[in-house]
Amino acid sequence: MKFEEFKKISLKKLKNYTPKKLPQNGLILAAVAALFYEKNDEAYLLLTKRTDKVATHKKQISFPGGGKDADDKSILETALREVEEEVGISPEDIKIWGESDDFITVTDYWVKPFIGEIPYPYNYKIQKSEIAEIIEVPLELFLSKKYFREEMVTYNKKQFPVYYYSYNAHEVWGATAFMINRMIDIILDYNPSPNPIKIDERIINSIFPK
Repeated sequence: MKFEEFKKISLKKLKNYTPKKLPQNGLILAAVAALFYEKNDEAYLLLTKRTDKVATHKKQISFPGGGKDADDKSILETALREVEEEVGISPEDIKIWGESDDFITVTDYWVKPFIGEIPYPYNYKIQKSEIAEIIEVPLELFLSKKYFREEMVTYNKKQFPVYYYSYNAHEVWGATAFMINRMIDIILDYNPSPNPIKIDERIINSIFPK
């Protein structure tokens, strides 16, 4: 999909979208940034592969981001600081388009996803203790059922669907895949799942018990 077309649609949709808010309930506050950019006129998404040295989600593919520090004045500042620390993108080079729905991970993080753009090419400066590599994924991958699948997994003795996106030798799954799926659904009204999840059922069952 052409970057300028995607940007135009994103700005319009996100301006009028009210993200689903979830209670923090003492969870670890965190933020991530879904950063898109123009490459050969097309829209691409920046993802990272975590090292085996990080505390959680070792070797998984994720957005740049992390936990909120006491000195962070806002959750957006958390996202911008973490992006700079992990991949060396200056906050001045990031244009935020809007926000997506809150998300809670199985590792007890309350995550706020921000969506925006960065210039390209960019002279990344990777924090090698946390990031193994940067992965450039074309937006088109998330607009096709060919690269998507969902599987049932057991959590707290109940089964729930988990999303997966395959890209070359990489597999994006779990929290990151779910957040990507929600963003694409919100912005482009497209979802490859036959029964799209608007909010993870694990969250509904644990925070909003019947």
